Amino acid sequence: MGPHLKYAKTGAALTGILATFLVAILNPAFAEADQILTFTGLGPVRIGMTVAQAEAALGTTLSSIYPDMPKTCWSGRRVDGIDGAISYLIEDGKIVRIDINDSAWPKPERVVPSVSTEQGIRIDSFTDDVKKAYGSRLIIKFHPQGDEGDENYLFMKVFSDDKKRGLLFEIWEGKIKSFHVGTTETFDAEEPCD
Repeated sequence: MGPHLKYAKTGAALTGILATFLVAILNPAFAEADQILTFTGLGPVRIGMTVAQAEAALGTTLSSIYPDMPKTCWSGRRVDGIDGAISYLIEDGKIVRIDINDSAWPKPERVVPSVSTEQGIRIDSFTDDVKKAYGSRLIIKFHPQGDEGDENYLFMKVFSDDKKRGLLFEIWEGKIKSFHVGTTETFDAEEPCD
């Protein structure tokens, strides 16, 4: 075999490997599957679970994001660092809300977690996407960060059939910045634990 044929075969093999790699990273079918946020929870964690049950389901412990929060009501995150943009609001020892954010506070870097609702709504979905997905069930209020009547800053809520849980979408600049599932009481308070 001549040297030119040897290099041609090596080049073809490398081209094939590169093509396979590009297909894998650019094709959404090869992307990590979304975790699905439902009215009952996210992955193995369910609204109403005790902290011990949630930690067992996750295979790790939760620690407080804000150390000054009271022990009766606190926001926690996995200590293993996985899914840092997902937090759990704990009240009286039970998970009452799960928050999906576009950053892992206090780190300012933007993170878009691989989480969506059953309707495909996720961080960066547009306001119209949420309206189409939930239709007349959606309750829309203006966000305090925007002006009254400013459609770019909204709170959008939809409740489960039994009205005990809901999904809340926080819209900034026309797109979802964060979204949450929790008990209806957690959406009525100005601040968690009020």
